[in-house]
Amino acid sequence: TLLWISGYLDAVDGAMARKQKKTSSWGTVLDITFDRIVELSVIIGLAAKFPEAQFLLLLLTAAIVFSMTVFLTVGALSDKKGLKSFYYQAGLAERTEGFILLSLMTLFPSWLLGFTGLFLVVEVFTALQRMWEAKQILSDEG
Repeated sequence: TLLWISGYLDAVDGAMARKQKKTSSWGTVLDITFDRIVELSVIIGLAAKFPEAQFLLLLLTAAIVFSMTVFLTVGALSDKKGLKSFYYQAGLAERTEGFILLSLMTLFPSWLLGFTGLFLVVEVFTALQRMWEAKQILSDEG
């Protein structure tokens, strides 16, 4: 429930800021940072409760770090700007997909390994997708 409350508040906050034209770079930092804190909190909670899934959850965390590293680096280096304060690279694993998979992981613990594995594959695919796009974007700019 807390996962979805945080997601709802995140969506409302962003929509209100854009509607009132009160977006800021600081708001972007807070948004991205707290999104990761929520995800990591769920993953850490699952790892504490289900030791048999800890290694796969660790790999998922590494995949999220990999994907976010590419995402943030491209956003910082790209001359392009989007609705947010930087260039926002879309990918297969967006916030909604992450919320759905984290929810499935918590709601169906007997399927935890399967959903974690799926989330891991989706995150790695997204990271590679973003790297491929980054190569094209940053090559065109240089």
